[in-house]
Amino acid sequence: RQALPDYYRRALDELTQALDAPDALDRWQAAEELGAFASVRAIDPLLRAIRASRSTLVRQRSLTSLERVLKALPREVAEYEVATRVETLTQTASDAQLVLSLAVLLDLSGQLERAAKEYQRAHEILVGDPLVLARWISIRRERGQYYAMAVAARQLALWAEGTANDARDVVGPALPRLRELCGAVELARVAVDAIALAQTKPSEFPEDLEAFRVKAQTALKLAEARLRDVELVALAADKDLRGCWDRSVAERLEDGVQRRLARLNELAKDPKVQKDWPALRRAALKDPSPTVRAAAAALPASQ
Repeated sequence: RQALPDYYRRALDELTQALDAPDALDRWQAAEELGAFASVRAIDPLLRAIRASRSTLVRQRSLTSLERVLKALPREVAEYEVATRVETLTQTASDAQLVLSLAVLLDLSGQLERAAKEYQRAHEILVGDPLVLARWISIRRERGQYYAMAVAARQLALWAEGTANDARDVVGPALPRLRELCGAVELARVAVDAIALAQTKPSEFPEDLEAFRVKAQTALKLAEARLRDVELVALAADKDLRGCWDRSVAERLEDGVQRRLARLNELAKDPKVQKDWPALRRAALKDPSPTVRAAAAALPASQ
């Protein structure tokens, strides 16, 4: 059991239910943990979270986890699962959320040209959507379109600034505003880093890039200040409040990878276990961690 991922993670059904938890932190940590599965059953819950969640970081973590799930699945399985969903969405996607789902699937399957067109469709409807802007930044960086990347980063910084301004006067429970400010700070940092990268590249518009940098830095400072203010209000209501960057789930998953690696090495040295190769074979084929899969595949007992 200690050589298998189920020993270190919550059940998939439990995590799917946690995607509806009251605290957005619980929801984005559940999304993060769903990325520790090499199962087609994790695809649709993550797509739904990307499409329907109102929390920026739930959507961000869901996209990252969906990418991990697709990479962990056997290639032919991942390609089939993506292709069937893309075919359905191509025929039915009309509202912004479905168009966004289509864009994400194309994006994560490496079809960047088609993905870019669908992201543009989504952007025209969801003006200023932070997930779309963050993906625009990534795609344009991969294409070497650094000025266009900086333009998208400036738009992302404007979104973060607007979110921070909306949190100026905390009315009602502070927790929902706090969690959205977590996302504003994180994505403002993404915007600052993207513009900094653009400034290291040759450009015909260095003055524009400097103006973008100032705007992004201002947005980041404002978001961080609002986050501190709202966090104080939330802490007054709950002294055990977990902060934005709580890594308890990430640390548990990382520790699980290291423990699985150690246990597999121990099992490989046991003469009795070496004859029982299916356990190691399963780790080599189905473990969600590429590190564990590679290590298990290299063990003689898994051949």
